[in-house]
Amino acid sequence: MKKFRVLFFIFIISMFMIMPVYARAGGGGSSSGGGSSSGGGSSHYPTTHNNSTRSSGFNLLSIGFVLIASSGAYIGFRIKVHKKKRVSMKLIKKIDDMDAAWDKNKLFARVHDVYFGVQEAWMQKDLEALKKYISDSLYEDWKTKLDWMDLRNEKNILDRVKLKNADIVGIYDAKNNDQDMVWFCIEGSMVDYIMNLETSEIVEGSKTAQSFTEYWKFIRKGNEFYLDEVRQKDEMDINNFINLSEEINYEGNGSSLWNSKK
Repeated sequence: MKKFRVLFFIFIISMFMIMPVYARAGGGGSSSGGGSSSGGGSSHYPTTHNNSTRSSGFNLLSIGFVLIASSGAYIGFRIKVHKKKRVSMKLIKKIDDMDAAWDKNKLFARVHDVYFGVQEAWMQKDLEALKKYISDSLYEDWKTKLDWMDLRNEKNILDRVKLKNADIVGIYDAKNNDQDMVWFCIEGSMVDYIMNLETSEIVEGSKTAQSFTEYWKFIRKGNEFYLDEVRQKDEMDINNFINLSEEINYEGNGSSLWNSKK
C-alpha cells in the first residue's frame, strides 16, 4: 500500500504537469481563438469488496503504465526539441555576424522579457504595455478579448509565473528583414484563473500552478522581434519546423514554418 500511495502521488503530480492552461495571456489558445473548457463527469461502479486486492493491483499497474508512457513521451519530445534547437543555433552563428538582430543573447533576453511582460500586461489589462511586446495583428486580437472580459466584469489572475525552457526550433531569415521570423518552444508554469470582479468567484481555472508547452512565433519589426502568434503543442508538429536563411542560401531540416496539424 505504501508503494501504491507513492505512485499515486507521483501520478497526481504528473497530471498537474501536463494539464493544459486555458486562460493566460491571449486566452491560452492559438491566435485565431481562445481556450477551451471541459465539463466534469463521474462514473459509478458496483462495489465488490471481494475483489479489492485484485482491483488495487490493477490500478497500481495502470498508474505505472501511465507514468511510464507520459515520461517516455515527454523525453521523446524534448529530444526532438533539442535537435531542432541545435540546427537553429548553428544557423544563428552563421547570420548573427551579418545582422545584429540575430544575436543569440539579445534574442533570448527579448523572449524572456516578452514572456513575463505580456503576462503582467495581460493581467493588468494594460494595452499600452502590450504594444511593447506584441505585433499589431496580435494586439488587435488580444484587445478584443480584453474588451469582452471587461464586459463580463472578469479579470485573468496570473501568479507564480515561471519560464522553464525557451528553445529556438525554427528560423526564417529573409532577404527582406521585415519578413524575418523565429519560432520558440516555450515551457512554463503559472497559477492561472479567471475571476468575476463582482462576486470574486473563480469562473475558470484554479489556484493551483499548472505547466504548459506552447510554440511562440516572433516577427521582426526594425531591429526588434515581437510576439505574433501563440500555438498549443498539439497544434504543431515539431518535426516540420525549418531553419532557412535566404541571405546565405541555407536550409535546415523540416518542411513548413506554419505546420498546423490537419
